[in-house]
Amino acid sequence: MPSGLTNKNQGYARGQLQAAELTPVVQEAPSDTVPKGTVISVDPGEGSEVPVGSEVTLVVSTGPEESGDDPSDDPSGDGARSARSRQVRSAHVLRRGCALAA
Repeated sequence: MPSGLTNKNQGYARGQLQAAELTPVVQEAPSDTVPKGTVISVDPGEGSEVPVGSEVTLVVSTGPEESGDDPSDDPSGDGARSARSRQVRSAHVLRRGCALAA
């Protein structure tokens, strides 16, 4: 499997995988630190040996998560609902085995 895909743009990474006769699968995740369209992580890890035709997951940044923080959505007015929503979404991404860049 090719290495050097993390922090490259999605098109480049897909092309490298296809050239290696692997099947790219794209998952998207928000990131405050990785630009939109850039690979955050690869699964299996870069440099792993995988059979020809294997699926390789590219986690690609959608850019910063839109806050959608509307004070009228939070009856308490303290932002707790929005913060909890972000925690749940982050936990879901991590549970799926995606390593997010800090």
